[in-house]
Amino acid sequence: ATAAELRQILKEDSAGNNLYDHLTETLMKILIERPKNAFDSFELISSDVKANPLNPDPTKGKPLPPSAAELEKMLAWAKKCSTLLKNPEEPPEEPNVKYPDLLDDANLYEWAGVSFGKGELYRLYLSIKKVCESLPAEVEKVRLFGKINTRTLPYYIIEGLNPEDEEGIDETKQ
Repeated sequence: ATAAELRQILKEDSAGNNLYDHLTETLMKILIERPKNAFDSFELISSDVKANPLNPDPTKGKPLPPSAAELEKMLAWAKKCSTLLKNPEEPPEEPNVKYPDLLDDANLYEWAGVSFGKGELYRLYLSIKKVCESLPAEVEKVRLFGKINTRTLPYYIIEGLNPEDEEGIDETKQ
């Protein structure tokens, strides 16, 4: 018998109740409440579901609309990101600073177990590129050093290599 036929057998009941819906509601209650010992208390949960069937309120599952303050924050963030995605009127001159091609490096990051997501990675790439355009010519190259997650915002750290700094290092101190 197929799964649909077995499901139909479970749904057959003359009293208006059916075993399929009851099992679904019982499992749903177990998944929502997560009792410590669900196996031993399955019968108790089942009898509780029979006495008090789940009647989900369709309005409870819907997400709340954002408040005016949240909507303002979302619009401000979208406006900031849109400046990165605009096509420039004139092509920018090639920056002297070498910056990483994060889109190519994304496969290496994912292989190592780190994924920023395609949208976030692209915005990060554009941000690093924009920072490199504003750096002085003395900076040789820039690389992504890491990410710090805080309660409010994530912070991305980029590291630059300045050859003039290397010349001033005293070898005896190392």
